[in-house]
Amino acid sequence: MALVLFAAGGEDSRGQSLSDFCGALLEGKSGAIYVADLSAPKIICAVGDSAILSGTQKFPPGSVFKIITAVAALEQGIDPRRQVKCTYWYEIPDGERLPCSWRPGHGKIDLVDAVSKSCSFYFYSLIDRGVSIARIENVAKMFFDIPQSPYFAEFYREDGADFPYRFAMGLTGVLVSPKSVLRMITAVATGGELPDFEREKYDKIRLSDDSEWEIIREGLRKTTTTGICAGIFPDSLSVAGKTGTAPLPENPAITCGWFAGYCSTEGKPEYAVVVFLIDATGYTDAAPLAGKIFEFLQHERK
Repeated sequence: MALVLFAAGGEDSRGQSLSDFCGALLEGKSGAIYVADLSAPKIICAVGDSAILSGTQKFPPGSVFKIITAVAALEQGIDPRRQVKCTYWYEIPDGERLPCSWRPGHGKIDLVDAVSKSCSFYFYSLIDRGVSIARIENVAKMFFDIPQSPYFAEFYREDGADFPYRFAMGLTGVLVSPKSVLRMITAVATGGELPDFEREKYDKIRLSDDSEWEIIREGLRKTTTTGICAGIFPDSLSVAGKTGTAPLPENPAITCGWFAGYCSTEGKPEYAVVVFLIDATGYTDAAPLAGKIFEFLQHERK
Protein backbone atom coordinates (compact mmCIF):
# COMPACT_ATOMS: atom_id res chain seq x y z
CA MET A 1 0.00 0.00 0.00
CA ALA A 2 1.30 3.46 -0.90
CA LEU A 3 2.50 5.62 1.97
CA VAL A 4 2.27 9.41 1.64
CA LEU A 5 5.54 10.72 3.00
CA PHE A 6 5.20 14.32 1.86
CA ALA A 7 2.53 16.20 -0.03
CA ALA A 8 1.77 19.83 -0.69
CA GLY A 9 -0.08 21.91 -3.23
CA GLY A 10 -3.72 22.56 -3.86
CA GLU A 11 -6.64 20.80 -5.48
CA ASP A 12 -7.58 20.71 -9.12
CA SER A 13 -10.97 21.74 -10.51
CA ARG A 14 -12.39 18.35 -9.47
CA GLY A 15 -11.59 18.98 -5.80
CA GLN A 16 -9.01 16.19 -5.45
CA SER A 17 -5.57 16.85 -3.98
CA LEU A 18 -2.45 16.00 -5.93
CA SER A 19 -1.28 13.62 -3.21
CA ASP A 20 -4.61 11.77 -3.18
CA PHE A 21 -4.54 11.54 -6.96
CA CYS A 22 -0.99 10.15 -7.09
CA GLY A 23 -1.69 7.83 -4.19
CA ALA A 24 -4.65 6.40 -6.08
CA LEU A 25 -2.45 5.82 -9.14
CA LEU A 26 -0.12 3.73 -6.98
CA GLU A 27 -2.90 1.71 -5.34
CA GLY A 28 -1.93 -1.98 -5.50
CA LYS A 29 1.50 -1.16 -6.90
CA SER A 30 4.97 -0.97 -5.39
CA GLY A 31 6.90 2.15 -6.26
CA ALA A 32 7.01 5.91 -5.82
CA ILE A 33 5.92 9.15 -7.45
CA TYR A 34 7.58 12.54 -7.09
CA VAL A 35 6.28 15.87 -8.37
CA ALA A 36 8.25 19.11 -8.16
CA ASP A 37 7.32 22.72 -8.83
CA LEU A 38 10.34 24.00 -10.74
CA SER A 39 9.73 27.67 -10.03
CA ALA A 40 10.90 27.23 -6.42
CA PRO A 41 12.29 24.45 -6.75
CA LYS A 42 10.01 22.56 -4.39
CA ILE A 43 8.77 18.99 -4.05
CA ILE A 44 4.99 19.27 -3.92
CA CYS A 45 4.17 15.57 -3.80
CA ALA A 46 6.04 12.42 -2.81
CA VAL A 47 4.04 9.24 -2.41
CA GLY A 48 4.99 5.59 -2.37
CA ASP A 49 6.73 2.90 -0.36
CA SER A 50 8.61 4.45 2.54
CA ALA A 51 11.88 2.56 1.90
CA ILE A 52 11.90 3.78 -1.71
CA LEU A 53 11.05 7.38 -0.82
CA SER A 54 13.73 7.50 1.87
CA GLY A 55 16.39 6.17 -0.50
CA THR A 56 16.99 3.10 1.65
CA GLN A 57 16.17 1.00 -1.40
CA LYS A 58 17.81 1.97 -4.67
CA PHE A 59 17.40 0.53 -8.13
CA PRO A 60 19.08 0.42 -11.56
CA PRO A 61 17.87 3.36 -13.66
CA GLY A 62 17.88 1.58 -17.01
CA SER A 63 17.57 3.85 -20.02
CA VAL A 64 16.88 6.94 -17.90
CA PHE A 65 20.65 6.81 -17.38
CA LYS A 66 21.16 7.39 -21.11
CA ILE A 67 20.67 11.07 -20.29
CA ILE A 68 23.88 10.90 -18.24
CA THR A 69 25.73 9.05 -20.98
CA ALA A 70 24.54 11.59 -23.57
CA VAL A 71 25.80 14.51 -21.45
CA ALA A 72 29.15 12.72 -21.01
CA ALA A 73 29.39 12.18 -24.77
CA LEU A 74 28.79 15.87 -25.49
CA GLU A 75 31.34 16.82 -22.83
CA GLN A 76 33.86 14.55 -24.54
CA GLY A 77 33.30 16.24 -27.89
CA ILE A 78 31.14 13.68 -29.68
CA ASP A 79 29.43 15.26 -32.71
CA PRO A 80 25.69 14.90 -31.97
CA ARG A 81 24.88 15.12 -35.69
CA ARG A 82 27.01 12.12 -36.65
CA GLN A 83 24.82 9.13 -37.43
CA VAL A 84 25.41 5.46 -36.79
CA LYS A 85 23.42 2.67 -38.43
CA CYS A 86 21.52 0.65 -35.86
CA THR A 87 21.09 -2.93 -37.08
CA TYR A 88 19.73 -4.23 -33.74
CA TRP A 89 22.71 -6.41 -32.75
CA TYR A 90 25.83 -4.57 -31.60
CA GLU A 91 29.05 -6.60 -31.55
CA ILE A 92 31.54 -5.61 -28.87
CA PRO A 93 35.30 -6.26 -29.25
CA ASP A 94 35.25 -9.70 -27.59
CA GLY A 95 32.70 -10.90 -30.13
CA GLU A 96 29.66 -10.81 -27.83
CA ARG A 97 26.52 -9.33 -29.38
CA LEU A 98 24.29 -6.95 -27.42
CA PRO A 99 20.69 -6.21 -28.50
CA CYS A 100 19.16 -2.83 -29.16
CA SER A 101 15.85 -1.82 -27.61
CA TRP A 102 14.03 -2.11 -30.95
CA ARG A 103 13.96 -4.95 -33.45
CA PRO A 104 14.99 -4.93 -36.29
CA GLY A 105 16.92 -1.75 -35.45
CA HIS A 106 16.51 1.99 -35.92
CA GLY A 107 18.58 2.43 -39.06
CA LYS A 108 20.63 5.63 -39.34
CA ILE A 109 20.31 7.61 -36.13
CA ASP A 110 22.00 10.57 -34.42
CA LEU A 111 22.20 11.50 -30.73
CA VAL A 112 18.90 13.40 -30.53
CA ASP A 113 16.92 10.58 -32.13
CA ALA A 114 18.85 7.99 -30.11
CA VAL A 115 17.60 9.71 -26.95
CA SER A 116 14.04 9.99 -28.24
CA LYS A 117 13.87 6.39 -29.46
CA SER A 118 16.04 4.98 -26.66
CA CYS A 119 18.39 3.39 -29.19
CA SER A 120 20.74 1.20 -27.17
CA PHE A 121 22.83 0.44 -30.27
CA TYR A 122 23.80 4.12 -30.53
CA PHE A 123 24.78 4.30 -26.87
CA TYR A 124 26.82 1.10 -27.14
CA SER A 125 28.68 2.75 -30.02
CA LEU A 126 29.64 5.72 -27.83
CA ILE A 127 31.84 3.44 -25.72
CA ASP A 128 33.75 2.31 -28.80
CA ARG A 129 33.96 5.94 -29.99
CA GLY A 130 35.92 6.84 -26.89
CA VAL A 131 33.37 8.01 -24.33
CA SER A 132 35.05 6.84 -21.15
CA ILE A 133 33.50 5.15 -18.15
CA ALA A 134 35.34 7.68 -15.98
CA ARG A 135 33.61 10.61 -17.68
CA ILE A 136 30.18 8.98 -17.44
CA GLU A 137 30.89 8.27 -13.77
CA ASN A 138 31.88 11.89 -13.13
CA VAL A 139 28.66 13.18 -14.69
CA ALA A 140 26.59 10.65 -12.75
CA LYS A 141 28.15 11.75 -9.45
CA MET A 142 26.63 15.19 -9.91
CA PHE A 143 23.23 13.60 -9.29
CA PHE A 144 23.69 10.16 -7.77
CA ASP A 145 25.63 8.62 -4.91
CA ILE A 146 27.57 5.90 -6.70
CA PRO A 147 30.41 3.78 -5.35
CA GLN A 148 34.05 4.60 -5.89
CA SER A 149 36.39 2.93 -8.37
CA PRO A 150 36.96 -0.34 -6.45
CA TYR A 151 33.25 -1.04 -6.91
CA PHE A 152 33.68 -0.70 -10.65
CA ALA A 153 36.71 -2.98 -10.59
CA GLU A 154 34.57 -5.63 -8.89
CA PHE A 155 31.90 -5.28 -11.57
CA TYR A 156 34.52 -5.60 -14.28
CA ARG A 157 35.52 -8.94 -12.80
CA GLU A 158 31.93 -10.12 -12.47
CA ASP A 159 30.43 -8.78 -15.67
CA GLY A 160 33.38 -9.08 -18.03
CA ALA A 161 33.87 -7.20 -21.26
CA ASP A 162 30.29 -6.00 -21.56
CA PHE A 163 30.40 -3.98 -18.32
CA PRO A 164 31.13 -0.56 -19.94
CA TYR A 165 28.25 -1.01 -22.37
CA ARG A 166 25.80 -2.13 -19.68
CA PHE A 167 26.94 0.71 -17.41
CA ALA A 168 26.22 3.24 -20.18
CA MET A 169 22.69 1.79 -20.31
CA GLY A 170 22.13 2.12 -16.56
CA LEU A 171 21.90 -1.66 -16.17
CA THR A 172 24.88 -2.28 -13.91
CA GLY A 173 27.31 -0.36 -11.71
CA VAL A 174 24.81 2.23 -10.54
CA LEU A 175 21.74 2.21 -8.29
CA VAL A 176 19.58 5.31 -7.81
CA SER A 177 16.58 6.59 -5.87
CA PRO A 178 13.54 8.26 -7.47
CA LYS A 179 14.40 11.51 -5.65
CA SER A 180 17.89 11.57 -7.20
CA VAL A 181 16.34 11.00 -10.63
CA LEU A 182 14.06 13.96 -9.92
CA ARG A 183 17.15 16.10 -9.26
CA MET A 184 18.68 14.95 -12.55
CA ILE A 185 15.64 15.62 -14.74
CA THR A 186 15.13 19.02 -13.07
CA ALA A 187 18.73 19.98 -13.88
CA VAL A 188 18.19 19.01 -17.52
CA ALA A 189 14.89 20.90 -17.70
CA THR A 190 16.47 24.08 -16.34
CA GLY A 191 19.65 23.90 -18.40
CA GLY A 192 22.05 22.96 -15.63
CA GLU A 193 20.37 24.32 -12.51
CA LEU A 194 20.82 21.66 -9.81
CA PRO A 195 17.88 21.82 -7.35
CA ASP A 196 18.29 21.87 -3.61
CA PHE A 197 14.75 20.91 -2.72
CA GLU A 198 15.30 21.26 1.03
CA ARG A 199 16.46 24.88 0.76
CA GLU A 200 14.28 25.59 -2.29
CA LYS A 201 17.13 27.04 -4.32
CA TYR A 202 19.19 26.22 -7.38
CA ASP A 203 22.94 25.78 -7.79
CA LYS A 204 24.42 26.18 -11.24
CA ILE A 205 26.13 23.15 -12.80
CA ARG A 206 28.90 23.89 -15.24
CA LEU A 207 29.01 20.51 -16.95
CA SER A 208 27.90 21.64 -20.37
CA ASP A 209 27.14 24.90 -22.12
CA ASP A 210 23.57 25.91 -22.93
CA SER A 211 23.67 24.51 -26.47
CA GLU A 212 24.58 21.05 -25.14
CA TRP A 213 21.75 21.07 -22.62
CA GLU A 214 19.42 22.06 -25.45
CA ILE A 215 20.50 19.00 -27.49
CA ILE A 216 19.50 16.76 -24.59
CA ARG A 217 16.20 18.59 -24.13
CA GLU A 218 15.43 18.28 -27.86
CA GLY A 219 15.82 14.52 -27.57
CA LEU A 220 13.54 14.42 -24.53
CA ARG A 221 10.90 16.53 -26.29
CA LYS A 222 10.96 14.24 -29.31
CA THR A 223 10.52 11.26 -26.99
CA THR A 224 6.91 12.32 -26.42
CA THR A 225 6.12 13.49 -29.96
CA THR A 226 7.82 11.16 -32.45
CA GLY A 227 9.86 8.88 -30.18
CA ILE A 228 9.21 5.98 -27.85
CA CYS A 229 6.38 7.76 -25.97
CA ALA A 230 4.56 9.15 -29.01
CA GLY A 231 0.81 9.00 -28.43
CA ILE A 232 0.99 8.65 -24.65
CA PHE A 233 0.71 12.34 -23.77
CA PRO A 234 -2.10 14.64 -24.96
CA ASP A 235 -1.19 17.16 -27.65
CA SER A 236 -2.30 19.93 -25.29
CA LEU A 237 0.67 19.16 -23.01
CA SER A 238 4.25 20.18 -23.73
CA VAL A 239 6.02 17.23 -22.10
CA ALA A 240 9.62 16.05 -22.42
CA GLY A 241 11.03 12.97 -20.75
CA LYS A 242 12.71 9.58 -20.77
CA THR A 243 11.60 6.06 -19.96
CA GLY A 244 13.74 3.35 -18.42
CA THR A 245 13.39 -0.37 -17.74
CA ALA A 246 15.89 -2.55 -15.90
CA PRO A 247 15.94 -5.99 -14.26
CA LEU A 248 16.18 -6.04 -10.49
CA PRO A 249 19.66 -7.19 -9.39
CA GLU A 250 18.26 -9.63 -6.83
CA ASN A 251 15.68 -11.06 -9.27
CA PRO A 252 16.45 -10.40 -12.96
CA ALA A 253 13.15 -11.97 -13.98
CA ILE A 254 11.40 -8.86 -12.58
CA THR A 255 11.94 -5.42 -14.10
CA CYS A 256 11.46 -1.96 -12.68
CA GLY A 257 10.04 0.82 -14.81
CA TRP A 258 10.80 4.55 -14.82
CA PHE A 259 9.56 7.74 -16.37
CA ALA A 260 11.33 11.01 -15.66
CA GLY A 261 10.11 14.15 -17.36
CA TYR A 262 8.83 17.70 -17.17
CA CYS A 263 6.18 19.91 -18.69
CA SER A 264 6.64 23.46 -19.92
CA THR A 265 4.45 26.49 -20.47
CA GLU A 266 5.56 28.94 -23.17
CA GLY A 267 8.96 27.27 -23.20
CA LYS A 268 9.52 27.58 -19.46
CA PRO A 269 9.75 24.33 -17.44
CA GLU A 270 6.97 24.25 -14.85
CA TYR A 271 6.70 20.80 -13.22
CA ALA A 272 8.92 17.73 -13.08
CA VAL A 273 7.53 14.25 -12.49
CA VAL A 274 9.25 10.95 -11.72
CA VAL A 275 7.27 7.71 -11.70
CA PHE A 276 8.98 4.51 -10.50
CA LEU A 277 7.28 1.10 -10.42
CA ILE A 278 8.44 -2.41 -9.51
CA ASP A 279 7.32 -5.31 -11.72
CA ALA A 280 6.72 -2.90 -14.56
CA THR A 281 8.27 -1.27 -17.61
CA GLY A 282 8.91 2.38 -18.35
CA TYR A 283 6.91 2.59 -21.58
CA THR A 284 3.83 0.51 -20.79
CA ASP A 285 3.41 1.34 -17.08
CA ALA A 286 5.36 4.36 -15.76
CA ALA A 287 4.91 6.76 -18.71
CA PRO A 288 1.08 6.49 -18.85
CA LEU A 289 0.87 7.27 -15.12
CA ALA A 290 3.07 10.32 -15.68
CA GLY A 291 0.72 11.42 -18.44
CA LYS A 292 -2.21 11.33 -16.01
CA ILE A 293 -0.25 13.38 -13.49
CA PHE A 294 0.63 16.05 -16.04
CA GLU A 295 -3.06 16.20 -17.06
CA PHE A 296 -4.02 16.66 -13.40
CA LEU A 297 -1.51 19.49 -13.04
CA GLN A 298 -2.92 21.13 -16.17
CA HIS A 299 -6.45 21.02 -14.70
CA GLU A 300 -5.10 22.38 -11.40
CA ARG A 301 -3.86 25.52 -13.17
CA LYS A 302 -7.30 26.28 -14.58
